[in-house]
Amino acid sequence: MLFHEHDLLIAQDDYLAEGLSVATIEQLRMNALIQVPPDLATSYKATIEESFSKDHRSRHFVFRNFIYPSAASSANYFGADYLHGLLMQQPTAVDRDKIWLGMDRHDIHELEKDGNKTYYRYDLRRVIDPHGEGQLYLHELSLHNEYPLVFVWALGTLDQSFREGLRTSLTGWAIKQPHEFKLLLDKLFPCNDPQIQEDLAAVTLGVASRLKDKAAL
Repeated sequence: MLFHEHDLLIAQDDYLAEGLSVATIEQLRMNALIQVPPDLATSYKATIEESFSKDHRSRHFVFRNFIYPSAASSANYFGADYLHGLLMQQPTAVDRDKIWLGMDRHDIHELEKDGNKTYYRYDLRRVIDPHGEGQLYLHELSLHNEYPLVFVWALGTLDQSFREGLRTSLTGWAIKQPHEFKLLLDKLFPCNDPQIQEDLAAVTLGVASRLKDKAAL
């Protein structure tokens, strides 16, 4: 409340930082920023982008504790639309994959021994499907620029079982929300990622085959 009304962020100029660990401070700062008003959000945009692009550990922390929770509502400045803009502005698909999906096997192998063994902990799936259940939930009332938008970007993964779970979840949601799915297609299809485009086409076919009102799509 103090942050939103007075732009006072914890640990800023040592504000309320006494006795708190660095990890606790970072978590509290993220929680405060999730619902930050747009006029205050711009002050922190560069810092968030720098952290997201820094390395795999930092990216995972920002996505897990900040961007993904923010994606629950399109009203949150740093939610799914923010992630979409961040990924679309990357100069190449390779650059985008590195900050979003992480390193390829060769780069992981080149990490120091401890980093090589623990890299899997920072995988995208461990945020979206933290318990490895495989059945990914999308609320049927979700808007296209909330969790569904994040799920579509996650279709770029090389994890085939995760990818299948994402497609299944998106298909179920799209059947309930054909208009929102159309908005999602319009937003994501120009992403220049053949795998994502292929999966969106598969979801569209699945929706079309089960949609009673064909004119709705």
